[in-house]
Amino acid sequence: MPENCIGNTPDAKQLVDGDHLQVLRICLVLTFVVCGGMVALFWPQNAWLGFGMAAASLSAMAVFVALQYQRIAFLPASICMVTIVYGVIHLMAFFGKPDGIGAAYYFCTILGAFFFLGITGGILYSMACALAAVLLYLPPALLSVQAMNEFYVLITSITCTAIIAYYYEHAVAKRTYALTNSLSKMDRLANVDYLTGVSNRRHFFERAKALFQQPGSLSLIALDIDDFKKINDTHGHACGDEVLITIARLLDHRLRGDALLGRTGGEEFCILLRVNRTIAHRRAEELRSAIASLSCRVGEQHIPVTVSQGLATRGPGDEALEHLMLRADRALYEAKHHGKNGVALAKPGTALA
Repeated sequence: MPENCIGNTPDAKQLVDGDHLQVLRICLVLTFVVCGGMVALFWPQNAWLGFGMAAASLSAMAVFVALQYQRIAFLPASICMVTIVYGVIHLMAFFGKPDGIGAAYYFCTILGAFFFLGITGGILYSMACALAAVLLYLPPALLSVQAMNEFYVLITSITCTAIIAYYYEHAVAKRTYALTNSLSKMDRLANVDYLTGVSNRRHFFERAKALFQQPGSLSLIALDIDDFKKINDTHGHACGDEVLITIARLLDHRLRGDALLGRTGGEEFCILLRVNRTIAHRRAEELRSAIASLSCRVGEQHIPVTVSQGLATRGPGDEALEHLMLRADRALYEAKHHGKNGVALAKPGTALA
């Protein structure tokens, strides 16, 4: 989609990312509260374990605050949270308070890792969990059949959880991608002119009205293709469509990122520039000259094309965008009346005069 007609509708990925961010905030707060509660629970039994829980609690709150003030991005914050939880699990497993509690939490953290870190991050985290389980629980498992059975269940559970989480996250990613495409297509259908690819009339005026509310210089150019009906009658409507497409591409290329462009009528375009009258007049002349030197080629035919433009710059009498548009239209009529292929400047004063 051309830059001059980009919409403001968030796509599906933005919506999903927003949900992920909200869940991450909740998880960080819960980690802070739970680990803080564990300080009081474990400190009388083991000071080092209590100290570790306090450090985890404060770390979670620090990441939360950094996330709230946009000092850290989503992915690093997710890595920090997963690392904190991973550390808490193995801290409890190391001190054995209570027995086996570390192993029990592997499964929910694997699901969380896939949720926050994506497929690649979730796989790496699952591999780290499996490796830690082997290092921590295999030595005692070799001493008894019952311990070996528990170790086998643990490894199997980690593997199955990782497989389920992988395919679930993969399915979510596919749905997100499909929804993103659907939203993009809907946004394009609603906001983009089907033929030229620039903003349609509704979308142009919707954005132009928002820009009109902002302070600063503002100039509006009403541009109309000269003798367009003659082009259609002589060369056919297919040729007329090619002329429209060619001019729209030229305008979009020359105005990219610098103006608001829209097709507001059959052969009429509007350009909104955040510049004063002098600069806008120069830009309009540059566009007129570029189009006049352009020979639209359709098959074996070369069709000369010119445009007329009316330029109005916001003044004290322009209380609404419609006033500015009315003055630009009147100037366009003057350009047409005085020989076409020119730029006419709107007269100062109130729009309704």
